[in-house]
Amino acid sequence: MLQLESNVPAAQFAQLLTPRTHFDEASFLLRHGADNGTYLRDTTLAYLGLLFLVPLLAARQSKFAMFHCNQGLILFLASIVAWIGLAIVCFILAFIPVVGWILSMLLWLALVCGGLGLMILGIINAAKGVCKPLPLIGTLFTLVK
Repeated sequence: MLQLESNVPAAQFAQLLTPRTHFDEASFLLRHGADNGTYLRDTTLAYLGLLFLVPLLAARQSKFAMFHCNQGLILFLASIVAWIGLAIVCFILAFIPVVGWILSMLLWLALVCGGLGLMILGIINAAKGVCKPLPLIGTLFTLVK
């Protein structure tokens, strides 16, 4: 007999192993806070640059979609401001040979990794149906109501 080393009961473990042919999206979304799942795909697009316009135009009546549209817009605007600010800093650092160039590259790398991390986190939250603000920038403004 199979010995389970986790705290999961055998019946629940067997249920996890059975193949599912149907995903019960409605109960999933009720557990996670999204409104009936109609706009779940649209909200995941909100974090991909200008595609925050998709839920803004397609799902204006959904509070869930507007929350993620707002988060996507804040991420988009914050990344533009960060890119412009970093471009100015790197222009100044370019006058310092070698050390300035290396520091500029590291700053750009940090900005790109941070932006991608926030983007991926937002997409995951939207796909799960969770209305959770992005770290650092998610609670700054409410631009879309």
